[in-house]
Amino acid sequence: MQFKYQAKDNKGHIISGLVQSMSLAQAEGLIQDKGLTVVSLEECKKKIGDIKLSFLEKIKIKDLVLFYRQLSMMISSDIPVVKALQIISSQAQNSKMQKVLAEIYENVNEGMKFSDAMFKHKKIFGDFYINMIRSGEISGKFDEVLLYLADSQEKDYQFKAKLKGAMTYPMFILSAMFLMGLGMMIFVVPRLTAMLLESGVKLPITTRMLIAASDFTKHFWYLIIVAVVGGIFGLKAFINKTLLGKKIWHKALLKIPKFGSDLVQKTYLVHLIKSMAMLLTGGVPLTQAIEITSKVVGNYYYEKMLKFTADSVKDGNTIASVFMQYPNLIPNMLTQMTSVGEQTGRVDQVFEKIGKFYEAEVDNMVENISKIIEPVIMLLMGAAVGFLVVSIMLPMFKASEAVG
Repeated sequence: MQFKYQAKDNKGHIISGLVQSMSLAQAEGLIQDKGLTVVSLEECKKKIGDIKLSFLEKIKIKDLVLFYRQLSMMISSDIPVVKALQIISSQAQNSKMQKVLAEIYENVNEGMKFSDAMFKHKKIFGDFYINMIRSGEISGKFDEVLLYLADSQEKDYQFKAKLKGAMTYPMFILSAMFLMGLGMMIFVVPRLTAMLLESGVKLPITTRMLIAASDFTKHFWYLIIVAVVGGIFGLKAFINKTLLGKKIWHKALLKIPKFGSDLVQKTYLVHLIKSMAMLLTGGVPLTQAIEITSKVVGNYYYEKMLKFTADSVKDGNTIASVFMQYPNLIPNMLTQMTSVGEQTGRVDQVFEKIGKFYEAEVDNMVENISKIIEPVIMLLMGAAVGFLVVSIMLPMFKASEAVG
């Protein structure tokens, strides 16, 4: 929100101006920080052209990365957390993020703990980061935890960006191929096959299939689009909203043929191990760290396994002894390394090293997939062109020979 104000400076001069803030109290604080005494302060009336559709704005990982980075930098520079929150919230570019940070600032300014204020926005920040902040407050290493969080969040963001980047190109090409195929079936194929039908030549099965598919597409193209779009959204809803859908999807991901299953499993392991390492380094108790990790790992079967691990550790068992019972989810190397870490009392350090190892492996796999995808797509396009040649061009040659 924008506020217009009048204030007195040290010499008693009246100064007018505008200040951007999420609340009247915050705006007053920002003016006072300039060494001015507020005389009047009111919100500017919005014009129609200035109204933003803030409900359409989402808080992205990039916004959270920037927040943790700015906060860690300010705290390490001995700026109080209340002041840091006030500055960051007033400068946030995302209006939804600005509103959330302004609420956190006001709660902390009223005496609430920073972690408790964040907990009110649990859906945005998540259990993992809130517990890390809380551990920093308890241990007195708040600035160190924030710096660690900023670095880790940034690396996590880059890691996810690499995975998304590897999938963007094939998805774009496949979407383009689908649209081009739809256009061919509606506008091009009917004209080509019309000549074949008029010639009276006996058509091969592939040509008859192509004509049938073209007729269906031409008359019911809207049903195909609705079915594809509806199928995508329906599948997402089934996976995200139902336990059965989640189980089937997560099981399917782990059963993808060898190269894919290795990539999927190691991606989950990177998330699992690095999360555990961060929580343990931040001073979170072992069982609590395992329980928190189970909520953020992102796979039903890993979540179930980690919850069982937490219960077993509470009963006096080791993590490695539980991991050994899940060879399909936990590789033998990780089990053995975990056992060494528990025996030496350095589980956090061991997890951190294994996390880096698996992250490097995933990076290599993503690069290899990117190299393989292009020739695979070329083969698919070649197969589609070959099918058209066999289905249309060969019958045309036969028809011309019959006429000749």
